[in-house]
Amino acid sequence: MKLHVHFQTKDFKVDEVIKGDSAEAVVAGMQKRVAQELGFLAGTVVRSMSPLAFAQEATRRYNSALGDNAPVPQSCEQFLKYGLEKNFATELPDDPA
Repeated sequence: MKLHVHFQTKDFKVDEVIKGDSAEAVVAGMQKRVAQELGFLAGTVVRSMSPLAFAQEATRRYNSALGDNAPVPQSCEQFLKYGLEKNFATELPDDPA
């Protein structure tokens, strides 16, 4: 699975391709990238979360910041599906073997 993840907040911008063997691995890649942007203390908190907990917190913060009411995902697959629907992510073809 390969996604181009592209979103921006007032604090940072993410615009890169993230690959993984599963939805959880892709979310973990997003989590790692966000943690790098947040600095030592906040990044440590983000890194300590499971990928699903990160996806849930990201959704809560998105809802709060934009006044949206996206459902809190119950799986990493749901989180990625939501990102594709909202155009925060674009699915790319996998590299040929």
